[in-house]
Amino acid sequence: MTVEAGDVGAREVGAGETGRARPLAGPSLPYRLLELALTGLAWLGGLWLVGLMLLICCDVIGRSFFNAPITGVAEIAAFSVIGIVSLQLPETVLHNRLTRTDLLIEPLGRWLPRSAELLEGLFALAGLLVFAVIFYGSLAFLQKSLASSEFYGVQGVFTFPTWPVRLILVIGTAASIVAFLVRVLVHLRACRTGVRA
Repeated sequence: MTVEAGDVGAREVGAGETGRARPLAGPSLPYRLLELALTGLAWLGGLWLVGLMLLICCDVIGRSFFNAPITGVAEIAAFSVIGIVSLQLPETVLHNRLTRTDLLIEPLGRWLPRSAELLEGLFALAGLLVFAVIFYGSLAFLQKSLASSEFYGVQGVFTFPTWPVRLILVIGTAASIVAFLVRVLVHLRACRTGVRA
């Protein structure tokens, strides 16, 4: 029996079958909805990045040619980095695109696919636990910033409340936890079947 696996359509071909392939179950509706939601977050992060680039360019032009810099660009850029990463990370996790070295996992996947999937699953589980800790800490900071009216910037010059950025961080870490959980389940299933995810 041979198995051909892809991101969307996986096919299983029996030993005595000719011509027709029996499709395996594709992505479920909850997975597709999760993927759509995380793609939407990633798009928001991308649009935010484009807006930040335009703002910085306008500030440079205003500062260099008109001696009229835009107030608060440094503060906006500082919290934008946190927001953009928080919005784009969950989709990266879901599609297994985190930066890593394949020095060990690729050879292991060729010779011992189940072991490779187990290792991938443990990596995803470690990520889930790390982001659970980040989520817990971020939630506490969000509650604190809401209670104390905390703000970025210099009072009287430029201020911006911190709670929206902290809320985005909480949403991003929660979504990353869900994405890591999905990766754990995917790798455990692949470990059971012996087919690389």
